[in-house]
Amino acid sequence: MKTTHLIAWACIVALTWSSAGLAQDAPAEDAAGVDLGEDEAEGEATDLEDEGEDFEQDTEEGQSLDPATAEELAEEVKTEPAKFLLGARYRIMVVPQFLINAFGVEGGRTIVLHGGGPEFGFSQEKFEILLSAWFAGYALEPTPFKAPSDPPDAFEIVQSNLSAAYISGDFLWKQKLVEKLDFHIGVGAGVGIVFGDLYRNEAYFPDPNNRDPYTGLAYCTAPGVPSPQCPLGEYMANGPSEFWPVYPWLTFQTGLRYEVSREFITRLDVGAGSSGFWFGLGADYGL
Repeated sequence: MKTTHLIAWACIVALTWSSAGLAQDAPAEDAAGVDLGEDEAEGEATDLEDEGEDFEQDTEEGQSLDPATAEELAEEVKTEPAKFLLGARYRIMVVPQFLINAFGVEGGRTIVLHGGGPEFGFSQEKFEILLSAWFAGYALEPTPFKAPSDPPDAFEIVQSNLSAAYISGDFLWKQKLVEKLDFHIGVGAGVGIVFGDLYRNEAYFPDPNNRDPYTGLAYCTAPGVPSPQCPLGEYMANGPSEFWPVYPWLTFQTGLRYEVSREFITRLDVGAGSSGFWFGLGADYGL
């Protein structure tokens, strides 16, 4: 009986000791498990923070392109590349009679002249240069003229079949109005070689009742002949007269430039300068 009790107590003590050992080992394992979980959580938190910083940085970089900057970048993409132009021009030149009379000259008439030729150019986004070798006719039907210092009846009749070959350059600044349409403004300069014949002849009024220089004048044939109105001094016969063979082309101009396609360009020009007022049309092919 005592022996049985001793064995039973020994088993109870052994079980109790084993339970105590297990109880002490379990928290260590749980603690190790918790520690591992915290490390993993901290690692995940660090990854999330890194991703968050990257996201914020990307967001800040994306937001740094404000609308104005984005628009500037878009305009840079649309910038017209520099290109060479090859085409032709046509110009109508008008010298109004009032402009002639503004210098004290009597008589004259409104003169309409025509010119044109090939042109070669270089175009950039804001600037364009056009060089041309072109021809203009300066024909004039018989027209009465009188200098402001001449006597009242001292008219002469002038007739011309002159022409001029020009080499000129246009220097234009461009400003876009709408898509494909530009406004341009600038200056032109060049030199012309004049050739042909200019006729000047002294004239008189054969009918004292008709003092209209456009309908009442007749040609003098010699000094004092056929009328005393014909000058006796320096006499200009109905023949070729001398003229200055070099003529400058100086003008201020403006107009519109329309880009039909990337290769084909048209222009409408107006200007004023050494040959009066002029209107022009141009067409160029971009190389």
